[in-house]
Amino acid sequence: MSMRNEVVLDASVAVAFATGDEPDSPAAEALVERLVSSGCAILAPPLFESEADGALRQRAYRGAFAPQEAALARSALDGLPVVILHRAAVRRRAREIAETLNQRLVYDSTYAALAELRGCELWTGDRAFHRAARRQFGFVRYIQEVGKP
Repeated sequence: MSMRNEVVLDASVAVAFATGDEPDSPAAEALVERLVSSGCAILAPPLFESEADGALRQRAYRGAFAPQEAALARSALDGLPVVILHRAAVRRRAREIAETLNQRLVYDSTYAALAELRGCELWTGDRAFHRAARRQFGFVRYIQEVGKP
């Protein structure tokens, strides 16, 4: 974990935590438990809310959730102590990171930009982004690394 007592969490990790039924769910649950119990601040850019809500809504729309399961997942997501930070510099830096990594979209790079500017780790469940970013941006951590140094 980073020297700062804060981390950036992307929507994929939050959704894995909230649903509890994804391959990354056990690691996401362990990470969130560790962060919360240590008093670590969980940060995210404003797009986190729409991304996480959209992922849950998509599952409900496809019928992957019963209505009660969807409500429980939304409740778990809403219970995460995520601090949404809007910083003007994040947008510019996200564009630069996306270009550097030759990413089609800037979403993942937005989380990375916030983590870079805050000097903390980003935890993601996006394996492709992690692979693209890990060499140049060592603070980008993959959820399956939970428990590893």
